[in-house]
Amino acid sequence: MKEVKFNPDEKIARQGQEVSCAYIIQSGGAILKHNGSDRIFIAGDIIDPVSVVSGKSTGDVYSVGSTSLICGTVEEILEFIKKHPKLLQRALIKAVEELSYFDDELRDRLQSIEDITAVLVSKRQFLLSSYPPLLFGEKPLYRKAVKQLQKKDFEGAIQNLKCYLKQYQNSPLSRPVKLYLALGELNVSNYDNAAELLISLLNGSKDLVSNYVRKLFSAFELNETAFILTKGTPTYPEGFFEKVVNENSENIIKINDDMPLVEEGATINNIYFILEGNFWITKKHGNKFFKLIDMPPGSTFGELHILTNSKSDSTLMARTGSKVIVIDKKSFFKTVIFELPDAGVELLKHLLSYERELLNKD
Repeated sequence: MKEVKFNPDEKIARQGQEVSCAYIIQSGGAILKHNGSDRIFIAGDIIDPVSVVSGKSTGDVYSVGSTSLICGTVEEILEFIKKHPKLLQRALIKAVEELSYFDDELRDRLQSIEDITAVLVSKRQFLLSSYPPLLFGEKPLYRKAVKQLQKKDFEGAIQNLKCYLKQYQNSPLSRPVKLYLALGELNVSNYDNAAELLISLLNGSKDLVSNYVRKLFSAFELNETAFILTKGTPTYPEGFFEKVVNENSENIIKINDDMPLVEEGATINNIYFILEGNFWITKKHGNKFFKLIDMPPGSTFGELHILTNSKSDSTLMARTGSKVIVIDKKSFFKTVIFELPDAGVELLKHLLSYERELLNKD
């Protein structure tokens, strides 16, 4: 790492520029301009923290006054804040503060099923080109079914999409077909079928289709949970879970009967570490409840909702015979910042990845 200096009002980075290094402010300041808003960074801040996970500057960045920066690769900067927990704490606080700058992007994510249908139907040719069919007959059936979606003949579209999957289940085009089938099921309120299809698409490769899955999750009025479903929970370092268990054995809860640990619409004040058994994330849509996904042992729940100060957009259901550790947020953040900063950096990257996702317009 090295020290670099900038004169007042000197450009540090331009929007969209690929960045190979990251900066922490030693003295002076910086301003980031994006979509008409100005974000200010002061001593101790990582400049443009989302760029740490995106590799690109999210706006035009200028120095404020004579400015001195610590410059290093992303890996070097993250190692540096691990060794200086106060900087890690500051980075998490700053990332949380920056969420307010993404309000417009968040509103754009929460689309109606009609809006989502229009967007995905408009991608039909792009998806066809990206997943070229192997056999004669695939393309006409695909186009017919998507045309039916466009005309709001959802039952007809579902029938033809299912027909396609029976005949061409091993074709690359089958992934977009499953996406459109989930879209059709949503439009006729078959939420269980839609959720099962969407989760199956996430269980495959991370590709263009899996990126579109989150658009459909927004039809369920999912936001933080949609990110968890599509991107997963924080990837904590080896040994972290064991330390949590050893230090919080008095907080282990055995579930005697099926029960909700977190109910939809509730404020979350704890982190849930799943030890044994079955846990479901479920969602209410209208008068119906449906299962989204199983949460296996080793999973966690609650971090992102607490960081974003959001009420739960889903229900965490614990099944009979399961075991879970419940840790209050104050104790959790003390552990990940000051005792196991490797885990704190992973949590920071998780939050920054969520913010990067909000900035992704496609």
